[in-house]
Amino acid sequence: MKKYIKENFNKGYTLKNIKKALIIYNYDRLLVERLIRGFVIKRDIARALPFFSLLILIIFGFLYFKPTIVGYITISQEINYTDTIDLAADVNREYYWFLTNPGDLKSIRLDGSITTNGTAKAYVEHNNRTYLIFDSTQLETSLPGITGAVVANETLANDTNIPQLQSPTTQNEAANETSQTNAAEITPSATSSTNQKNITINLSYNPGTLFDADDDGVETTKGVIDLTVENTAFNWQVEQSKLCTKWEVYSEENKTSEFRCYGNENCCAFIDVQAKTSDWKEIFFSNYEKQGATLNNVIAAQVIYYNVSLDPENLYAEIITSDLAHLDAKYYFEETIFTDQCIETCLLDGFNESMYKLIIEVNNSVLTISNIKYSILNVTNVTEENITIELKDKQGRKLGKSKLTKTARGNHDLDITEKRNKINIKEIKNLNQLKKLDAYIDDTSEDEVKTTVFAVDETILIDNAEITLTKKGAVNTILYCSNFDSNLFSCVNGWQKTDIPFSETANTITFIVSHFTAYAGGYYENVTGAKTWTTLNDFDEGNYYNVSSNATGLIMLSLDNSTNQTENLSTSRELSADTNTVLLMHFNNDSAVGENYNNSEDYVVYDYSGAGNNGTAWANLSETGPQFTTNGKFGGTLDFDGNDDFIKILHSDSLNLTTALTLEAWIKFTNSTTGSTQAIISKYDRTLGRPFALHVANSGGITFYLNNSEKCQNPTNEYLEQNKWYHVAGTWDGTDVACYINGINVSNTRSSTFSGVLENLGTNVTIGMDVVPYGCGSL
Repeated sequence: MKKYIKENFNKGYTLKNIKKALIIYNYDRLLVERLIRGFVIKRDIARALPFFSLLILIIFGFLYFKPTIVGYITISQEINYTDTIDLAADVNREYYWFLTNPGDLKSIRLDGSITTNGTAKAYVEHNNRTYLIFDSTQLETSLPGITGAVVANETLANDTNIPQLQSPTTQNEAANETSQTNAAEITPSATSSTNQKNITINLSYNPGTLFDADDDGVETTKGVIDLTVENTAFNWQVEQSKLCTKWEVYSEENKTSEFRCYGNENCCAFIDVQAKTSDWKEIFFSNYEKQGATLNNVIAAQVIYYNVSLDPENLYAEIITSDLAHLDAKYYFEETIFTDQCIETCLLDGFNESMYKLIIEVNNSVLTISNIKYSILNVTNVTEENITIELKDKQGRKLGKSKLTKTARGNHDLDITEKRNKINIKEIKNLNQLKKLDAYIDDTSEDEVKTTVFAVDETILIDNAEITLTKKGAVNTILYCSNFDSNLFSCVNGWQKTDIPFSETANTITFIVSHFTAYAGGYYENVTGAKTWTTLNDFDEGNYYNVSSNATGLIMLSLDNSTNQTENLSTSRELSADTNTVLLMHFNNDSAVGENYNNSEDYVVYDYSGAGNNGTAWANLSETGPQFTTNGKFGGTLDFDGNDDFIKILHSDSLNLTTALTLEAWIKFTNSTTGSTQAIISKYDRTLGRPFALHVANSGGITFYLNNSEKCQNPTNEYLEQNKWYHVAGTWDGTDVACYINGINVSNTRSSTFSGVLENLGTNVTIGMDVVPYGCGSL
């Protein structure tokens, strides 16, 4: 059997169809699956063997032959990763792929499946050019199935060719006779003699054939479903030549029926359908797209006894009918499974982004991409002194590129590049003694840090280093850490403000230092004291406020389980997420993270929390989603039209917050809120329910929902004003519930406590919509 699998795979047959052929030949399913898995593993090892052989030769040559080296040796290794996305597309669409392991991308391959009824292509976009990854028309030819000539006890021991499958040529492919209404059960005109005679119809899937072999009425669109009424019973000695069977194929998609009649011609003429065969119990074959069959159908049958004489001297009519019986006939498009598909992406160069756009084109098909497989180039630089340089993220994964050169003074220069982060270190004086240098670039959750962090473990003596880091918010100082923990990726003794000058662009800052261990850009407010707000108007001044037990200050549209803390709500900046935040959206159209608000549907709305809960803009009726403007509280904002605009965030485990949470947002309404419910954020399903939501209520103010119930709502008839920014929040720490507007607790109606656990539902989160209603204004 192993030989059979290998030979037919080499002929171009897919593993799925080879498996199907073996199972039809009565081989054990578990045995077949185990042998195919073993074949795949051996094939992958064979593919990787040349690469590992080359790597061993390089290392062996370096250790034993010791060539004369000027500067450094670069040892390159491609590390393979797999991101599981389970993306299904039946229409043209775009998908933003955020790499789990970003770096120097060298190849992209796809695993998945496609239904055989149409075609599909998938591209990756880079630098305004598209590269073809997958084209269904270039897949290997699928293995045909098995003919009706195969017998149950036939084996594959002596087979050299894979058996083929063909649909039967049936006798019921004559011209269609279509009715726009369902067939009604026949009500005959009968004499009193018919009252003693009965027909008991027995409609069943025809057993013991290769067509619909499991007799369940389900087949692929290339298969056949066969039905029979041959076991119909009569309570008298019926004259078979006077019988006919009326068949109806009712399409559930088209709401139409087509009819066939088998048996006596006069009997068929009586029901106004032409006889297709003289035998009333002829097997009925149903095929997809024949006799009106679509994907979902009901096939009905009725047996009729027609004994009528129109002779004036011997006039009689005896017509007896059975009840109407029916069975389902369902079809599905067969899938072709593909693995490791690449066309123009098998070998890439210059792909160094952390996010790429996939463009999917589908024509009358369903394309499913289960995995994106990719390889990242890992480069290790080794000088003649055997010095190793490694650049890592906070999980210890290798990334980016580094170049080490020996200077005229006998020291070393080190250039490090990683996405938009660059470090150029001049004249490292003690690298020969260290032999190894570990450097780190990544984000930290510490609130005061507003850029990526660059750190080194070892103490290195340098002339200077020019550092360029990616901004995550406003920066007004350079921060230094004298004791940085690379495992926790945080500053042990706290970050220190410095007076180091820096320059900045829209996305980066650049500065020069003369020693290490860790640096970042930060932001500090020059304020003192704290204040609890007593009036709504004071809120715009940008001082401090304290939100009860578990709020996190200004974190736009945040959900968390955090403890009590006080945050600065300055109008001059956005805050970053803390370790408890699972959804944070700034709506600032930052192309650096993949946002591209083109005033249409399906653009990405980025989640800055680090939990990966990116959203997608939608509009149920119009062709445009929420509109981006720069007139927000902190720069960018999205305007919702109140009709059909919203943002959808797909369910994830991080969004199932069951024991505590905070929902908060900056909002401004362009229409009056008087008597109008406005949705802000919700986790809701019409069938499953609403674990949590934050609304503007039709009775005025805001409403906070927990487990489908309104838990707090500020007094009625105190409506939020138009064209004015408000900070609103709903909090629950596991017991106490509160609602806030501009830092003031306004929850003096509804329940102020809630104990228990929120429903853990697999529902999506929506912003600007709660199924009904929609929000109108800016977020």
